[in-house]
Amino acid sequence: MTTVKKAIQKIRFLAHDEQETGYDDIVVLQAINDGIDFVGRIIKNIRPNLLSVEEQGKINAYEKSIVTKNKIAGILDVRIDGKRLLPTNRMCISDFSLTSDYVKQYYMVGFLGINIYPIPNKDVNYDIQYVPEFEEVSLENDTELPFPNDFHKLIIEYANVRLAMTNEFDTTQEMTTIQMITSQVEDMLYAYPDTQHQIKSYWDNDNDDDCIKGYL
Repeated sequence: MTTVKKAIQKIRFLAHDEQETGYDDIVVLQAINDGIDFVGRIIKNIRPNLLSVEEQGKINAYEKSIVTKNKIAGILDVRIDGKRLLPTNRMCISDFSLTSDYVKQYYMVGFLGINIYPIPNKDVNYDIQYVPEFEEVSLENDTELPFPNDFHKLIIEYANVRLAMTNEFDTTQEMTTIQMITSQVEDMLYAYPDTQHQIKSYWDNDNDDDCIKGYL
């Protein structure tokens, strides 16, 4: 387990700043959070299911909205009464008043909301799997770094590189190190079982290609 304080100590050792004269704790903490975001984005692109959470609940008849507990960074799966829904674009829907006993599609409303379509004419149960936005770690609470321990070393290395880049004009060596970190993270992720998940971009275009013709 690597906490924020332990990570800061390791970064100071790598940066030869054990006397705490080179970097303020807040600066080091920001570099750690940048590392978490960097590694997290790679995970999201390759194995998003490793970052996902699931939420279940009930939607009353003639209601259509699901509000998630966290902001959504990507949706993996949305189901109503066990049946998977297909994503659509709001602009593809011609009749928002349409009701049915069979829900077929969903679309996002902001980063906390999902609407389903057609509107169910009976109570239904929903089950969603999504990637929540990354939360920054805190020094005050000495938060544990996210992800398994194998990734912590790479987060620390990334943070050290980010700090070094603020003091050097030629960042060629640092960029090479970041590329190496990227490759190591990717190799670690490919060791996990593959999935069929694909996260759609939040900003869908308005092309008819996004519409499910048979449902509208």
